[in-house]
Amino acid sequence: MLYLDATEAFPIDSNSFDYVFSEHMIEHVPVRGALNMLVECHRILKPGGRIRISTPPLEFLLDLLVRPTAEHLRYADYHYAEFLSDAPLKVPAAILNDYYRAWGHQFVYDRQSLEDVLQRAGFTQIEEFPINVSKDDHLCGLENVGRMPEGLLALSTMTFEGVKPA
Repeated sequence: MLYLDATEAFPIDSNSFDYVFSEHMIEHVPVRGALNMLVECHRILKPGGRIRISTPPLEFLLDLLVRPTAEHLRYADYHYAEFLSDAPLKVPAAILNDYYRAWGHQFVYDRQSLEDVLQRAGFTQIEEFPINVSKDDHLCGLENVGRMPEGLLALSTMTFEGVKPA
């Protein structure tokens, strides 16, 4: 097993991997560190290699605050029960604050900002996919949907793929 600091150079040869997958990790490092991580992922991927990044979308949190659907309210009930059971306030703002403090999130991406950092790192053919869905069979079924009640990981996750040009 190899442990890496995603914000530093990877001790891995260039053009070594066909795939890189990251689930709910990129939001835990500052944007400069995330860009470094993506540049390093680009470097270690073989030409034509694919990256898959899953992370919470900022839009999910904004919708929870401004225009919650029944699924957002179901997520809120889950979040209050699992993480905020003794909190004095059980309101969406408590979830937003918890999102940043409880898990050490440094930057929660919206779709535009995640696509932008992928492009800056050199990736092309950037596409968004539902969790566990990909055009590439090797990248299907990777997200850990069992860690939350059914449907909630899909609600609180966006997934993008990009390709290292050949």
